[in-house]
Amino acid sequence: MKYEINIDETYGDGESRDEWGAAFCWLDENRGVEYNFCIDGENNCSAIYKMEIDEKTGYMETDCSIFSHYEIDFEDRDWAFKLNKEMENVARIFHHDD
Repeated sequence: MKYEINIDETYGDGESRDEWGAAFCWLDENRGVEYNFCIDGENNCSAIYKMEIDEKTGYMETDCSIFSHYEIDFEDRDWAFKLNKEMENVARIFHHDD
């Protein structure tokens, strides 16, 4: 399992933003999930999306039709750990990896 977090506590400032690639969790070299941090006004649309590497092109492909809503509580000092744990759980479900 490999994790990558590309955001920090400053993202919880209430500003509208849409950050794809905010975080990743990889089950292996080709399968995982991508976290999209998305605040649209007062709506938190953040979610974890199924992601795979296309075998033919070698490019990462995010499936926007398969997702799980997840909101980060930046006031919780364990927010990064909790995000990683949730991404791992969701990745295992999306990729049927027990």
